[in-house]
Amino acid sequence: MGWRLVIPSISLLLLALACAGPSPTPTTGATALEQRLARGPLTRAIVTGSPQAAPVAPGATETPVPTEASRAFQRRGTTPTPIRAREPASAFVSVVENNSRISLLIGNTVELVDLIGVTPVERVHMSRAVDCFLGDANRVVQDFLPTGARVEIEIDPVTPRDRDGRLRVGVWPREDLLLNVELVLQGLGRADINQRGTRYYTAQRDAEQEARLNYRGVWSDLMCLDKSVWIGRR
Repeated sequence: MGWRLVIPSISLLLLALACAGPSPTPTTGATALEQRLARGPLTRAIVTGSPQAAPVAPGATETPVPTEASRAFQRRGTTPTPIRAREPASAFVSVVENNSRISLLIGNTVELVDLIGVTPVERVHMSRAVDCFLGDANRVVQDFLPTGARVEIEIDPVTPRDRDGRLRVGVWPREDLLLNVELVLQGLGRADINQRGTRYYTAQRDAEQEARLNYRGVWSDLMCLDKSVWIGRR
């Protein structure tokens, strides 16, 4: 009977000791850090505050990456490189009726001339009417070619005359300005794609691109009213 009481008591004692685990490490005289290390390694680091940016060298600047829009905007300031006449001849302005009917006195002969590579406003085909820019084109030509003014010209050596008999020329009102390019640059004409073989075409194509990017002339947001509709509403 006595053995039956002792054995369960011993079993209960051993079970209590196992649950209690090892005795804690004495902390008398230990620092707070030593006490924390005695409990085992940290399981995770706690980061407070915002992360710091990577150090930047003094004077370093960030280089922006250009977008298509910024590239287009940068191109707006460009101007086609001036073209000089290779074998210029002198002429005098006789009559300028409009941007398509220009008469020059060359030697002793008055010649009706055609500006090489330019599609005049009245023959420009757009998705909307552009005929109202014809007056602007006429004024620009008349301003650059006042009656009696001396100009330099260059006759097309390959096709000197067009099918209407006009003399095909490049006209320089001044040394650094080719009228054939200037009209296109102001949006008052287009580069004639059928004349890609002329030496002015590249400059005229670039001028047209600049006029389009800057909304000049026929490339502007202005709309020409249909004359019949406008007259009917008066």
